[in-house]
Amino acid sequence: MKEIVNSGHTVIVLMSGISTAWDEQTQPLLDAEKS
Repeated sequence: MKEIVNSGHTVIVLMSGISTAWDEQTQPLLDAEKS
C-alpha cells in the first residue's frame, strides 16, 4: 500500500513539475504575442 501512495505522490510531483516547465515555455510566447 505504501508503494501505491508513493507512486501517486510521484505522479503529482511530476505533473506539477511538467506544468511548471510548460508555463515557463509558453509564457515568453504569450508575452511576445501581446507586445
